[in-house]
Order: sequence, then C-alpha cells, then structure tokens
Amino acid sequence: VTLVVATNITYQSLVDRIDAKLSRIYDNTRGIGKGNMRLRYRDEDGDYVPVDGDEGVRVCFEEWREMNEANGGLQGGGVGEIELYCAPLE
Repeated sequence: VTLVVATNITYQSLVDRIDAKLSRIYDNTRGIGKGNMRLRYRDEDGDYVPVDGDEGVRVCFEEWREMNEANGGLQGGGVGEIELYCAPLE
C-alpha cells in the first residue's frame, strides 16, 4: 500500500491514514489504532524498529534521510520512498 505523506506528519495522523487503508483489506478488523498491529521500519542494520509515537516517526524519517544522503541523495527535489511495515502483534 502506498501513502504520500509529509515528513513532519504526526504519529496519530500516520496511524489514521494507514488504518484507513488497512480497513479496506481487513474489513475494519485490524489496525494499529485497534491495538492488534504495530508499525515498524527497517534500520540500516536490517533490524525492525517500532514506531510508536511522534518521536519514533521523527527518528524513522531522519534515518531514512541519512541513508538516502549516504547513497547519493534524493531525486526529484527531495521526494523519496520509505518502507514502513505493519505487523500483527505476536
């Protein structure tokens, strides 16, 4: 699923947008806001790091920006793609 968001999005806004997309797939039975899924990103070491608040969103985008700069920068005026993962709680 693809979402276009600003890098200064709040955690709650991001969760609301993701949950709206997930509701189409899971008939509104699963979601981050429902407490049965969690949001994560993959760091430069390949570890999955939880995103659970505004600070987590900020760190996620900072690390993404740093990785892109290390790989030659962003194309198209600062537009890029970040992968976030929604996983069921175990």
